[in-house]
Amino acid sequence: MKRKAVSGIMLILLLIGMLTMAFIFDVKPVQAWTGTVYIRADGTIDPPDAPITTLDNMTYTLNDNIRSYHDGIVVERDNMIIDGIGCTVQGGGDYPFKGIILEGRSNVTIKNLTVWIFFEGIRLHNSSNNTISGNNIVNNWDGIRFDFSSNNVIRGNNIRANKLDGIFIFSSLNNTISGNSIENNKFDGICLDSSSNNVICGNNITSNYLDGIDLTYSLNNTICGNNITDNCYGINLIHYSSNNVIYHNNFINNTKQAYIETGGYPNTWDDGYPFGGNYWSDYTGTDCYSGPYQNETGHDSIGDTPYVIDANNTDRYPLIYPYCFVPCPDVNGDRKVDILDAVKAAVAFGSTPGHRRWDYNVDQNKDSTINILDLIIIAKNFGKTYP
Repeated sequence: MKRKAVSGIMLILLLIGMLTMAFIFDVKPVQAWTGTVYIRADGTIDPPDAPITTLDNMTYTLNDNIRSYHDGIVVERDNMIIDGIGCTVQGGGDYPFKGIILEGRSNVTIKNLTVWIFFEGIRLHNSSNNTISGNNIVNNWDGIRFDFSSNNVIRGNNIRANKLDGIFIFSSLNNTISGNSIENNKFDGICLDSSSNNVICGNNITSNYLDGIDLTYSLNNTICGNNITDNCYGINLIHYSSNNVIYHNNFINNTKQAYIETGGYPNTWDDGYPFGGNYWSDYTGTDCYSGPYQNETGHDSIGDTPYVIDANNTDRYPLIYPYCFVPCPDVNGDRKVDILDAVKAAVAFGSTPGHRRWDYNVDQNKDSTINILDLIIIAKNFGKTYP
C-alpha cells in the first residue's frame, strides 16, 4: 500500500512538472496537415484547406507543416514563389513519391523549406529558369533531381544525409549549383549524367560516402571554387567525360583526389598562369620559382611541378595554399614572426588533427599535417611584423 502511494505521488509530481514546463515554455504539439497539396494552373490551392496561403496568386506561403505518404506539393503553375518560412514537408520515404514536383514548369522559386523522408526531395522534369534556394533537403533517397531541365539555379541549400545522391542531374544543360553545403550523402554529393554546360561553384562538398562530384558522359561543365573534402573520390570522371574545366577547387583529404576511368579524354585543370589551378592536399611539390614555366626566380604560391592525374589530365599550376586562404605565419598571435613562433612550430611538428601536439595555427597550408612545408612558410616570413 505504501509503495503504491509513493508511486502515485511520483506520477502526480511528474505530471505537474510536465504541465508546468508546457505552461512556462508554451510547448505545443506539432500538428502537421496530411496529404498532397496541388497549386493548380489557375492559381487555386487544392484542397482549399491545405496550409498554404496566397494573396496574389504569385507568392504561396506555408503556415503549417505538411506530412504526406504520397507526393508533398505538386506545382502546376509558372511564375510563382513557394516560401516555406521554415515549415517542413515530410514524407514516408516510399518509391516513387517526391516532396516538391515541378513538371514542365518555368520561373518557379522554392525557398525556406525543409524537405525530408521522400524518395526524391525536389524533382524537376522538363523545367527551366527555376530557383531552389535556402532549403534544408535531408534524409531523402535523392535530395534534388533534375531531368531534361535547363537554366535552373540551386543556391544556398543544406543538402545532407540523403541515402543516394545529394544532387542528381540527368540530361540537363546550363544549370548553376552554387553556395550549397552538400554533406554526408551515401552516394555522390553531386552527380552529372549526360549533362553539359553546367556551372558548379562555391560549394562545400564534404564527407560523402562515394564521390564529391561524379561526371558521367558529361562535357563542357565548369567546376570552380569548391571545397571538396573527406570524400571517397574528390572528383570522378567516368564514361568519356571530357572538356570540363576544373580549377580553384580545394581537394583536401579525399581517399583519391581525382579519378579518370577512361584514358584519352582530356579536361582542363587550371586557369592558366598566374591564376593557377587547384589545391591538392597530397601535392608534395615546392614553391621556389615563378613564371609560366616555373623557371624564374622567386616564389608565387604556385607549385614548381605539375600535379599529374593521368597522361591527358594535368593541373599545370597547382596551388600551394588552399584557394582563398592566406597563411598567417604569426602562429602565436603577437603580431610578429620570431623565435616564439618557430618554437610552437617545432613542438607541433609531425602532428595531425586529434594529436595532443596538434596546433591548427601552425598548419600553414591547411593540409591537416604539420610538416616541413609549414616550417618553410614560417621561416620565409621570419622577422615580419603586423600592424
